[in-house]
Amino acid sequence: SRLEDLGVQTLIVTRGSDSTLVFGPREAFEVDTLAVLPLDTVGAGDAFAGCLAARLAGGEGLPDAVRAANCAGALTTLGRGAQDPIPDREWVEQHIGQI
Repeated sequence: SRLEDLGVQTLIVTRGSDSTLVFGPREAFEVDTLAVLPLDTVGAGDAFAGCLAARLAGGEGLPDAVRAANCAGALTTLGRGAQDPIPDREWVEQHIGQI
């Protein structure tokens, strides 16, 4: 495919409150997200990306890293603005079991 020709090995598609789709060279899967009533979605994608990168860099597997990233993105929507509502690792761990 064109993406493979460009060197893309894994494609991750976030779908807001619906789920995240992951397409890799050997697997494809869907990860649910935390159900919340969002106040403001600003920063949710940044929180997702940052959490995903940190979890993968720490050696976590892709499914678990995406699950944590979904949780971080969802928790970010509970506050207003781009920085204050971004959750820390402890807050994500407290809520990840609800996914």
